[in-house]
Amino acid sequence: MFKKVIGKTILFAALTLCLTNIANATVPGPYVGGQFGYGNTDYAWQDGWNFNSTSTDSSGPAGRIFGGYQFNRYFTIELGYLQFSAAHVKYYNIFTGQQSYSGSVNENAIDLMAKGILPITDKFNAYAKLGAAYVTAKTTYVPYDSFMIGETYHEVLPAGAIGISYDITPNVPVDLSYMHIQHGGDIDYSAEFFSLGIAYHFNM
Repeated sequence: MFKKVIGKTILFAALTLCLTNIANATVPGPYVGGQFGYGNTDYAWQDGWNFNSTSTDSSGPAGRIFGGYQFNRYFTIELGYLQFSAAHVKYYNIFTGQQSYSGSVNENAIDLMAKGILPITDKFNAYAKLGAAYVTAKTTYVPYDSFMIGETYHEVLPAGAIGISYDITPNVPVDLSYMHIQHGGDIDYSAEFFSLGIAYHFNM
């Protein structure tokens, strides 16, 4: 009799644990969210007039909004918009070393990434993202003759992220993450984004 009671107790505990894991897993379907944190951009560009640029004060608050679709507990597709603080830039002549003009660069990115999720417990997950970012860099600078000049550059660059998340409820996870946009193309550009985020998953 005692053995039967112990057996039923173990079986009940195992079923309860399984149901708890299912209940706490993030629900599949569409989701939206936001991230806020610290961004650092690296901007350098050489033009046809033989100038190059050195970026200064290129770090500051940054934010990202995103939406996506979670197919199952292990895989999602995500689209996001990331805005960085303006970077202050000084341009120098590469031959004379003299400053030619100064200005600022306002940078943002639209990213599309696949996200792979590794469940650690019923509520904790690790994840990695990989995809591309469409980067826009709008420059505004002032030559010594006081005329305002502005140009806009666009590049599609590789992007990725890693992070950990915690499901407060099956619909509301929070996460800590690090995102990197790799330099390349006409703009020698790379960027980092460290953030705390929250999302809401809709029941379908």
